[in-house]
Amino acid sequence: MPHLPSLERISVRPRGGVNRVELVSAPQFTPSAPGAEWVFREDHAEYSCELLDGGIVRHRLRMELPANALSLAATDRLIALSPHGFVARVTLASDENLTIGFSERFGVSYPLRLAEYSCSSGSSPDDFPTVSLTFECTH
Repeated sequence: MPHLPSLERISVRPRGGVNRVELVSAPQFTPSAPGAEWVFREDHAEYSCELLDGGIVRHRLRMELPANALSLAATDRLIALSPHGFVARVTLASDENLTIGFSERFGVSYPLRLAEYSCSSGSSPDDFPTVSLTFECTH
């Protein structure tokens, strides 16, 4: 049986999380198209990719934003544009850059759509009011 190093002896561990999210409306997307950067709460954004039954791949991008007039107005705009879908440029905490919703290799678009939206004031004066957005695409 091969010897595996213990986790305590590994000096560099992978970092999870998302550092940056930029959304571009899918109909206007090109690899060089400018997008809108979203400011989310620190440590409150994540990307996941799952293989579902039948070989279908599902991509999910979830962000939690501070609930303020600017984020609520921007969210209203996202809801209006959601039927057209989005392409996301995501920078992970590991410094890996992803394009979600478009395959540069194949030139095919699988736009992210707004799958979930919630807004919460919290239940106590110490709570932080938030807007949560979940985008999803399958192919």
